[in-house]
Amino acid sequence: MKKFRIPIQIRFRDLDAMGHVNNAVYFSFFEVGRLKFFIDVLNVKTPEDFPFILAKAEADFLKPVDLSMSDDIWLNVFVGDLGKKSFKFFYELVNGNESVKFAEGLSVQVFYDYNCKKSIPVPEDFKEKVKEYIKK
Repeated sequence: MKKFRIPIQIRFRDLDAMGHVNNAVYFSFFEVGRLKFFIDVLNVKTPEDFPFILAKAEADFLKPVDLSMSDDIWLNVFVGDLGKKSFKFFYELVNGNESVKFAEGLSVQVFYDYNCKKSIPVPEDFKEKVKEYIKK
């Protein structure tokens, strides 16, 4: 399995009153990972190139992240659970050497035809493009 990994920049505005990254911000980190994956792996160039909708997102917050850690936060993104019309992304927010996991999450994407306003089967070319990133 090939790992898709990107650095995450912590901004001052990401912090809550306790000095930790606010729990809602983790979903933005996951979104950044999804977008980068779509651009790099699926060659998405415009909004019209997104043939799916986000159906679900969840996160488990394992350890707090604060501003002092901002130089060493990474997001790993994996594909999993390819269904007939949907697939999952799995996320791991970790430090650089992956000895600490701060959060993990998942999102469910459903392939969707915006013109017909209905879900569609997962395309074969999508399966081919993501096969190296499937977490088993």
